[in-house]
Amino acid sequence: MKRGFLLGSSQGKRRGLGASATFKALDVIPSTSELNPAEKAKEKADTILGPHNNQTQSVPSASITVTPPIRVSVDRKKWEGVNIILTFLPLKESLKTFEEYMAGCTVCALYPGVKESILALPSFPCRPKVSPLASMNTWNITSAPGFGLGMFAVRHISHGEVIEDERPLLIAPALLPDDRIFKALVEQKMPEAYRHLFYELHNCKGDTMTREQGIIATNAVGVPDLPGNSEEDQMLAVLMNISRINHSCTPNAEYRWELSSFTFQLRALKSIRPGEQITISYTELYHQRDIRRESLREWSFTCQCPACSLTGAASCEDDTRRALVGESIQTLKEGLQAWLKDITQRLPDNDIIEKGKKVVQMMEETGALGGDWWSNAVSVVCMAYIALGDRENAKEWATRCAVASLVKEGNEGKWAEWSKNPEKSPIWRMRAKK
Repeated sequence: MKRGFLLGSSQGKRRGLGASATFKALDVIPSTSELNPAEKAKEKADTILGPHNNQTQSVPSASITVTPPIRVSVDRKKWEGVNIILTFLPLKESLKTFEEYMAGCTVCALYPGVKESILALPSFPCRPKVSPLASMNTWNITSAPGFGLGMFAVRHISHGEVIEDERPLLIAPALLPDDRIFKALVEQKMPEAYRHLFYELHNCKGDTMTREQGIIATNAVGVPDLPGNSEEDQMLAVLMNISRINHSCTPNAEYRWELSSFTFQLRALKSIRPGEQITISYTELYHQRDIRRESLREWSFTCQCPACSLTGAASCEDDTRRALVGESIQTLKEGLQAWLKDITQRLPDNDIIEKGKKVVQMMEETGALGGDWWSNAVSVVCMAYIALGDRENAKEWATRCAVASLVKEGNEGKWAEWSKNPEKSPIWRMRAKK
């Protein structure tokens, strides 16, 4: 998943400031009794920022008039009469157990109706896959040479395993109609403990924008789906821990949004050794190095990961392999369909398998395992073995598909069953010799 919402900067990248530190949800979830009277009042009602604020919820004395976005040209009519609701999700009263309480709540800036649509979901809020207490035995955040701070494994982490399942500090529209809403979200709504950790996050934008905007622009990740939002209303999130993970073009982890638990779930793309830095990709992995580095300048650093550090022929070969993977995935999927429909069986049985394995090999050699690419490549090979009735190879590759599905979807899907009984697939022996 690509990280974004940046406007560019000439300053150098420093992810962390000062001494090494470890931040866990344990340190930042205040109980109601710990809040001062002003903060208790924040939790009792939503705050409405906008021209129509006659609802029963609390409204700040200096209400913000919603105006067209300052930095991007849009249709001004889009913002006429729009309110922004500042609230908490999940509702604090829905946190019944100690682990649920430790997972905390997210401060949100939402369009009208979105909060109600989320609360109407039957499964909301689910408990995160990993509790903050359990994650303390998996990773820590400490000094990363050349990066400031970074996330490091403290034990062996298996491929597909959940590393962190984190509820964001805040969620807001990627494009707000007034810059001051960011400040209101942080200063007027966040509990003090949350606010302290928010301001500890790095700001690579300097004085080119407000402090709150700079921190959000540096650390935000995209939120794919919120019910009640229109497609053009893209949302962002800032997280206490995942936002501190550094970039690599050979990442060993990837995150996904889980609406039911209101968390970002981080899983391992490969086995991770104790002491190894956990990295994600901020950009598209299958672009050439120069293009990747250009996109990463928005975070004000030049990537020096293992792939970007290659020189001469090795660098050219890495670029070529990445480009071939990017071009091959769609061709592979289309080729599988043609191969399955080839009732005359003029195409060789091993044709699609060899092509699929070649793509998987290039992905492993480049270390570019993120996104849908990996799951698509291994699934093509698996489906071909199933269609041929090759039980043992089908089971082996269905197991790989199950892990890929864990990373991409959060569950093993149909692959878990097929890894034990590939005969249950609807395409079992479709290409087998009669």
